[in-house]
Amino acid sequence: MNFLKFMLSLGLIIVICFSSFAGQLIYFVGTPDAEEPSKTKLYSVDLEGKNFQKYDLDLSNITQIIPAPKGQPYLLMSQARINDKDYILVTDLKGKILRKYDRISESVNYLCLDQKVSWAPDGKSFIVARINMKDATSEVVSVNVPTGKEKVLMSLSLGFSLLNPSFSPDGNKLAVACYYLQRNDSMAYMTQSVAIKDQKMTDSYTDEKLYDVGDKLPKVFKSIKTVKAGYFFMPNFFDWSDDGNYLSFYTASYLSFMADETEKALIKHLDKPNLYIYDVKLGQLLGFTPKAEFISMAKSSPSGRYFVYLDLNGATCWDGKTNQSFSIVNALEMGPPPVGIPKYWSALKCLDWVDNNKIVFNTKCQIFVCENAATQGKSKATEIYLNTDIGIESIVLVSTP
Repeated sequence: MNFLKFMLSLGLIIVICFSSFAGQLIYFVGTPDAEEPSKTKLYSVDLEGKNFQKYDLDLSNITQIIPAPKGQPYLLMSQARINDKDYILVTDLKGKILRKYDRISESVNYLCLDQKVSWAPDGKSFIVARINMKDATSEVVSVNVPTGKEKVLMSLSLGFSLLNPSFSPDGNKLAVACYYLQRNDSMAYMTQSVAIKDQKMTDSYTDEKLYDVGDKLPKVFKSIKTVKAGYFFMPNFFDWSDDGNYLSFYTASYLSFMADETEKALIKHLDKPNLYIYDVKLGQLLGFTPKAEFISMAKSSPSGRYFVYLDLNGATCWDGKTNQSFSIVNALEMGPPPVGIPKYWSALKCLDWVDNNKIVFNTKCQIFVCENAATQGKSKATEIYLNTDIGIESIVLVSTP
């Protein structure tokens, strides 16, 4: 159970998501009550930072918000707490709850370890990884929003942990992170893979074979990257390019302690963050290691060529084609936070791409637009929204009818 709690503690990363449609509002989650920072509410403003709206959705916590594809007027919330119970929620654009899915179900006997969920390409179902305690399997399931009907898309013997499933835009490929807990003499370690499988939403795949320690993923997968170590290689939020030709992901900094061979001492390991862009057609993986030891978030452009990451120094862009990186936002040049606001509120938190040369990002009390984000030496960040009364936790650009 301690291991399960530890896994649940991973991936608590707030994200910004972007949907490229003409009419858009900026939705954001805020913590308006300083005495109860766990209380969160849903708000929106337009792209000029005007027409502020507050919605009737009062939750204890929201981890991730994703707008539905295909222009569907839905928001997907990966972990929302109501009365001390965690759910996956689907709401309309006014915050009305349309579907509530238990993250831990005692009646059905499953547990959702993965805090990352994603939409199916049709925008009518979402997919999530979970542990089926009854059958002792790790599953990827789709949940239909209107009906609540579930379909098991993948199932592997327990020992494997499937995480972070994400369909390509055409729905024909499924990216997944897979972990296999093993023991070697006195030390436990993980074989960890990022893999792609050709699979449509109408297909299902079940494998009942129990794998030996030396085995990796079933042959139906194409492994992109595999790591064997005593620490977690944790890919965050797969991003597919709009054309489905590139798959991007990053591994955040992770500090771990593991026993040495004598089991009498602990070895500290700091795994630095890494960015990856995978060319699906060529089968090539490009990697980049930022200079920063810790990053708060990273996200690739709609074309799949550029990757921007945020750290304490600001924002940096990596061009995957040229393998060059350059600063686009200098935190020092942004100036001090507003009067009366703690310094840590000025740290960059989340980002998203507006197009292939423009990003939006936020601090705890500000939202910015950065022009020419993929053009070295020409970037310019402009504040479009300021609110010192609401601690902004995450933002998302949503298409409106």
